[in-house]
Amino acid sequence: MQQKRRHWILPVLITLATAVAAAGWMSRSAPQSAMSSAATKFLKSLTPPLRAKAALAFDDKFREDWHYIPRARAGVEFTELSGAQKIAARQLMRSALSSQGMNKVEEIMLLESVLHEIEKGSGPRRDPLDYSIAIFGSPMASPWGWKLEGHHISLNFTDAGESITVTPAFLGANPAEIWQGPRAGVRVLAAEEDLARELLAS
Repeated sequence: MQQKRRHWILPVLITLATAVAAAGWMSRSAPQSAMSSAATKFLKSLTPPLRAKAALAFDDKFREDWHYIPRARAGVEFTELSGAQKIAARQLMRSALSSQGMNKVEEIMLLESVLHEIEKGSGPRRDPLDYSIAIFGSPMASPWGWKLEGHHISLNFTDAGESITVTPAFLGANPAEIWQGPRAGVRVLAAEEDLARELLAS
């Protein structure tokens, strides 16, 4: 029973640790204005068809439909964006994440290339750009929110005017450690996993 319990406790502990790490932006001054400005610039960078996909109503059902498995998602994918639009998308991410959180998110996205090599096409679609951004409501009026989601990433931000919530928030890593190739030995969530295991063992 104890062994079975550990299978689900450890991912929960890692999720909590990574959520705290990713939310380092909260110590910044006026995160609302920076985030809303970046979201507005991102939307303006999109063509009308892409903007129609990315901009959803605040009460759209997808805002509360979150998961970290590979699947079809609402919003606009990085695969659909031009170079300038990708830059605007990453500026939105940087407006909400600490530098450490931003680095972890991009490293998790890059793990899709590692999985592609490991699985040799036998698994689901693996693409570092298979991540979507959706904006709910108008960034110039509260409440509004946005999400970044894809395999092992689900970050949901809501600006209610006086405060910003970051929930649900999930970061995961697969593989937890890269065993071969030029990036062998890399553990994207090493500190979080080690802390979670230490807590579990206590």
